[in-house]
Amino acid sequence: MKRRNRWPGESGFVLLNALIMVLALAGVAAGLMQLAAGDTSRMAQLRKIDQAGLYLDAGEDLVMQVLEYDWETAPETDHYGEIWAGNDHVFPIDRGQIAGQLTDLQGRFNLNWLATEDAEAASNAFLALGRQLDVSPQLISAIRDMLRPAGPLDPTPYWRSTPPVMVPGGPIDHVAQIRVVPGVSGEIYDRLAPYLAALPADSRLNVNTAPAILLASVIPAAGPRGAQRILQARDNTPFASGGDFIARMSSGLPSDAFDTFGIERFTASTNWFGATLQAQIDETSHARSLRLYRATDSGGVSVVDREDKR
Repeated sequence: MKRRNRWPGESGFVLLNALIMVLALAGVAAGLMQLAAGDTSRMAQLRKIDQAGLYLDAGEDLVMQVLEYDWETAPETDHYGEIWAGNDHVFPIDRGQIAGQLTDLQGRFNLNWLATEDAEAASNAFLALGRQLDVSPQLISAIRDMLRPAGPLDPTPYWRSTPPVMVPGGPIDHVAQIRVVPGVSGEIYDRLAPYLAALPADSRLNVNTAPAILLASVIPAAGPRGAQRILQARDNTPFASGGDFIARMSSGLPSDAFDTFGIERFTASTNWFGATLQAQIDETSHARSLRLYRATDSGGVSVVDREDKR
């Protein structure tokens, strides 16, 4: 048999091809392993997000139970000495924690008081609140104008916004909607938002939870000193009703001091609450904000709005 002659260097060429093939296969294998590791990492992250969501569901149920229990023990009043109030409640969980806080939305200025035909008293109170928060009267008036039942008197600035905005006027669902008002910067909004709510126009102000700055705005005759006196009185004994509030705080004030804002707008109990929940698992954080309504006659609590943030 004749022996086949090899070209010079043929053996080296074959070996080089083999090495290249091995390196290519190794690269493919490494890529596949990396993809698998990435998929595993993503799956683990998704599991954490799902787990955080389940913890938030449990926290939501707890919030509702707390408000229902509060109504069962003291249905007539709501104040800062009750179980729902206070600082953040923090509970340890597997590899993290869940924190929650409840706020009384009726302890804030309801923007939808401005969205009625007869909003003079509320407008004056809103202007006073703006002055105390160092927000210009022009900007406060622009917010009021946005909420007019027929919409802004001059919608041109909204049309010139980027993107253009159509403002129908009337009640709003969320405080953040005032961000469309030209001139309401993030800094201005952050200054106003802790004192504002967007509730049905017939909701009343809880004098047991309203801050001094808001009380001084809705009762201008009281002024800052009178507002502090209200806080001291309710710290000693929470007001039992709107009538109890007026009876106890009338001394030293003009007889019509409470008429400016409207006697019927004062209450000592609350139907509307806000809640913030946050679940932390390792480096994964998942937050939820809620708006809740508690029925006056039964104490039953329902979630009206829910927003999740990751």
